[in-house]
Amino acid sequence: MSAHRRLPPAPPRRERDDVTVGEALPMGEHRVRSATARPSTWNPMTRTVEGVISTGAGVVRRDSRGSFIERLDLSTIDPEALVDLPVIDGHATGSVRNVVGIITAARREAEGLVAVLRIGLADDAEPIAQRIAEGLIKNLSIGYAATSERESVVDGRRVKTVVPRIREISLVVN
Repeated sequence: MSAHRRLPPAPPRRERDDVTVGEALPMGEHRVRSATARPSTWNPMTRTVEGVISTGAGVVRRDSRGSFIERLDLSTIDPEALVDLPVIDGHATGSVRNVVGIITAARREAEGLVAVLRIGLADDAEPIAQRIAEGLIKNLSIGYAATSERESVVDGRRVKTVVPRIREISLVVN
């Protein structure tokens, strides 16, 4: 049996994970971004809800050279490749018990990438389904790795355009 590799603690976050302060972001490292669920789309029969999982909009990040704007290049993402990715409770990837569902469909809309999330039938997923149905869970966050990035300067600010590989969608508080 192989030893479990412990990940370093996540850097401090502010403003719905949109601003990350800390060390440089190496390629392939797990990163997160805020997104928005559409609780009004909850379907109790199919246990599904839709959400805009990414608009690709720029967020402020920080590396060893200072702050920069990180933008996601969503044109590189095939929505079909998102099907069957896990839906996680709060980016807690340390246990399979934290998987509360899967992505069953994804598509592009004017707002960005939209996914249909199906919440599982397990007893511990039921309270999550109830909170979605009540409109209490409205926030999503994508977990992704940068497969490549290119840097430019726009209006005097550093901008890194990232080609992401989305790994998971999380239901989050904010």
